[in-house]
Amino acid sequence: MSAPSSSPSPRRPARAGSIGVVLAVAAVAVVLGGCGSSSKSTKATSTTAASSATTAANPEAVTLDNRQVIVRGRQAVTDTAAIEVHDNFFMPNLLTATPGSTVTFNLQSKAAGLHNLTVSGQSVDVDIAAGATATAKVTVPASGQVLFYCKYHRDESGMVGAINAT
Repeated sequence: MSAPSSSPSPRRPARAGSIGVVLAVAAVAVVLGGCGSSSKSTKATSTTAASSATTAANPEAVTLDNRQVIVRGRQAVTDTAAIEVHDNFFMPNLLTATPGSTVTFNLQSKAAGLHNLTVSGQSVDVDIAAGATATAKVTVPASGQVLFYCKYHRDESGMVGAINAT
């Protein structure tokens, strides 16, 4: 029978290395976590805690036009609304406004292709070429919401937004 060795266990260096790896991974997670918060729009109005906690991996979605639509920004508007038109989405796409008011949409295309803004029942049907700007006047209903959409991408990609009367 041999006496127990007084030399350190061969596992100790492995544990020390593991702790270093864990600390390095944690540091990277903190750095990357901070990067994600810088992409939020400064124009957006206050949101609920649930919607402000969403991420690119788990975006907030709402049902509009009988389909799930990713929330690309919320904004309370008065006379005008600055709307960016991207390939297959509007930003912001959830607006609130005074019931019965008229809001002028100032549309700026950030898209590579042709898009459109249509509001059924209001004679709003405006094409927006890539890189172009356009305007459209939208009447807010007395109650409820009015939908706006791209007639070219409404069905294929859910390019839909809404103005809620509040």
